[in-house]
Amino acid sequence: MKPVLSLLREAARKANLIASGENLNADQEQESLEALNTLLDGWALTLRNGSLPQSVKVTDTLYLPDGYASAIMYNLAVQISVDNELQIDPEVQQMALNTLSAVRRDGTAPLKSKGDTTLSRMSRRHGLGRNFYG
Repeated sequence: MKPVLSLLREAARKANLIASGENLNADQEQESLEALNTLLDGWALTLRNGSLPQSVKVTDTLYLPDGYASAIMYNLAVQISVDNELQIDPEVQQMALNTLSAVRRDGTAPLKSKGDTTLSRMSRRHGLGRNFYG
């Protein structure tokens, strides 16, 4: 379980957008959230055949299989760096690649954001049941 706001902050710190102990301002938070939703949308096509949450809010909580929070955070950090024209830390970039590769190898576990009724409807429609979506 990972709060979306926590993912945004961690990624922004890895991207050197904010310092440790700082919070995102409203514009940074919104831009980071947009980058996260774009990332999730792209991953939904390649990792989950459309079952990955494609639009989350700052107040949402993601329920993630092992390794997914890291993959999202590091790849979001790279995107935040690009979006803000910041130097990408080579270690962060390498971690983004490594964690994404691990996620691609384990492309079967479904993800859910708390309160996401779309996913609940999808689970019923596709016969996935509560074992997959909590």
